Amino acid sequence: MMPNSFRACAYRLCTGALFFLLLATASFAAAGDLPTTRILSLVPSHTEFLFAMGAGDMVIGVSDYCKQPPEAATRPHAGSLLNPNIERILSLRPDVVILLDSQKELADKLAKLNIASQLIPADSLRQVYEAIQTLGAACGRTTAAEQMVSNLKSQIAEVAQRASGKPGARVLVIQSRDAGSLQNLYVAGTDSFFNDLLIAAGATNAAPPGPHPSVVISKEQLAAADPDVIIDTTFTAGGEETSPTESQRRVWQQMPALKAVKSGRVYFITNPRLTVPGMALPETATKLEELIHR
Repeated sequence: MMPNSFRACAYRLCTGALFFLLLATASFAAAGDLPTTRILSLVPSHTEFLFAMGAGDMVIGVSDYCKQPPEAATRPHAGSLLNPNIERILSLRPDVVILLDSQKELADKLAKLNIASQLIPADSLRQVYEAIQTLGAACGRTTAAEQMVSNLKSQIAEVAQRASGKPGARVLVIQSRDAGSLQNLYVAGTDSFFNDLLIAAGATNAAPPGPHPSVVISKEQLAAADPDVIIDTTFTAGGEETSPTESQRRVWQQMPALKAVKSGRVYFITNPRLTVPGMALPETATKLEELIHR
């Protein structure tokens, strides 16, 4: 027969061991090993990545501009990065809100409401690949994320291979401008995914150098840059594909001395998917390569 004192000691040892086991398990989970299950994404490219890696069921809300894949558009909308619907965000009870790194003010506002957020940049291709891996880790899809990155790199490398040996060109990608004029020209900077895709397509970015994904230039700076090719993407701003009219195309005749205008090498990208750093990046690279080497 086991003495009472011995049984009591054994009981204390067992319960103590159980306590430390539970404590260790809780610490392990708190370290972020468990995947996030309720994600609200206000970034169109990141929303697309989440669905592509098989985490669409975790996405409980999106921005008004999240249109890819089509299933994403069926999720509750919570405004946009620049105009978030805070009340709607609160009602959706997300574990985390996905933002761009430029939205720190919004992240701080959400933090005061006890809503966690994650700021994930996606300006350059390198940052896009890192964003996919970060999202994969957040939702427990690490392997799928790594495969996505590998596939994107491989497809873009194929474009670079096709462009290899072809004559180069200095290219300016227009991201935004005033309607009907060449004022307030925003161009893809040298720290953008467009810059990386231009290099893959066998071209050089004619934008002013600097650590910026987007740069505002004047008509005088445009004249000084005098690119061989101009690619105007301004007709994708609304998120829907809209072909420019003939009068809209003629806006570039306001600067007839530009090399690209004189040679008829002003081209238009009208598919909004090709202007977002999402799953269509290889298509964008292919389109650039085709336009530049016509």
